[in-house]
Amino acid sequence: MNALAQLHLSHNWLRAWFAILTLILAGIAIYLQLGLSSYFLSRYALLERQATAPIVVLSQKQGTDRYVKIPDEAIAQIGRSPNVGYFELIRQKHTYLGIGTKGQGFGANIIDPNEPALSAPLVMPTEAKQLLQIPNSVLLTDEDARSSGLGLGDEFIQRGVKLRVVGLMDGNLGPRGSLVSRETVETLNNAADRKRDTPVYSILIAPKAGTSVGQAITGLNRELKALGAQAMSREQLTQKVIEDALKDQRDIRAFIYLAIFIGVIALLIISQAIHAMIAGQRVEFATLLAMGVPKWRVALLVLEQTVWIGLIASAFALSGGLVGQLVLEKAGVYILLYPSQVPLVSGAILVTSCLAGMMSLPTIFGLKPVELLR
Repeated sequence: MNALAQLHLSHNWLRAWFAILTLILAGIAIYLQLGLSSYFLSRYALLERQATAPIVVLSQKQGTDRYVKIPDEAIAQIGRSPNVGYFELIRQKHTYLGIGTKGQGFGANIIDPNEPALSAPLVMPTEAKQLLQIPNSVLLTDEDARSSGLGLGDEFIQRGVKLRVVGLMDGNLGPRGSLVSRETVETLNNAADRKRDTPVYSILIAPKAGTSVGQAITGLNRELKALGAQAMSREQLTQKVIEDALKDQRDIRAFIYLAIFIGVIALLIISQAIHAMIAGQRVEFATLLAMGVPKWRVALLVLEQTVWIGLIASAFALSGGLVGQLVLEKAGVYILLYPSQVPLVSGAILVTSCLAGMMSLPTIFGLKPVELLR
C-alpha cells in the first residue's frame, strides 16, 4: 500500500505540487511569525528568566506597574523566615547611562555581583561578576555597544562620574541589557544628590539548604499572605512579566493577533489545496471502489498520500524558515525559534494535511464511476 501511494502520487504530481507549495509557504509564514512573536515577548523577560534567584517576592497589589512597594512587615518576616537561606532587596532595576558616541541613549540592568549574586544572570561567569565589582564599571551587551558606539576600555561621563566599559557580553538581556553594579548606581545617585529613600518593590530569595523551591514558596506564601506580599518561582515571574507586557503594550497584542490570523488563513488555504488535489483524482478512486476495493483501503491510500505531502512540505518549510531567519537578521529583524517549536509546527503541517485529506473521503465514497466516465 505504501508503494501504491507513492506511485499514485507520482502520477498526480501536477495536482499535488500546488498543495505542497501551499504547505511550504504557509509553514514558512508560521515559522517566521512564531519566531518574531517569541523574540518580542522574550525581550520583556530575558533577565527574569535567567536570574540566579529561583524565588521572587512581590506585593499582592502588583499589576502592570512593576514598582509597587512591599510592606515593611513582609520584609521583616522574610528576614526571619526558616524557609529563606539568602535574600536580596530590589529597589531599582534599571538606570540610564547616557548618550553614546553615536548620539543614541542607552541604559542598564542593576545587579549585585557579590556572592550569592541573586540578581545576576544565571549564565553570568565568575570573571564577569569580578569585573563588575570594579568601581564605576559597566558591562555592555553587543547590541548596546553597536547602538552607543562604545567599546571595550572606553570611558564616558554620566552625572559627573567617569564610567568605564570593562567588558562586552555576547547576546542580549532584553531592553537596557547592559549591566552595572548597585555600588556604581549608588555613586551615580549620590552625585546627582538623590537622597530620597526608594522603596523595596521586589525581593529575590534562595531557599534554605535542604528546602526545595516548591516547599519554600508554599511556606513563604503562608507567612506573607496576611502581610500583603506573595512569593512565586522564577518561571512564574517570567510568565507574569510577559502577561503584563501583553496587557500594557497594544502593539505587541496586535502583532500576536496578526500571527494567529495568518496561521488560521494559512491552514484554511492548505485544507482547500489538499481537497482540490484529492478531488482531481475522483475518477481513479471511483474506479477502485467499483473494482471492490474496501473503503478502508481507499481511505488508507488517501492518508498515505497526504502524509507524504505533509512530510515533504514540513522539511522544505523548516529549511525555508531558517533561510528567512538569516535574511531577516541581515536586515536587522531578529527571529527567535526554540528547538521545541520545530516539531510543533511540523506536526501542525502534517496533521492539517492529513485532516484535509480525510475530509475529502465522504465525497470520494459517494462517487459513481459510470457517471464520471460518460
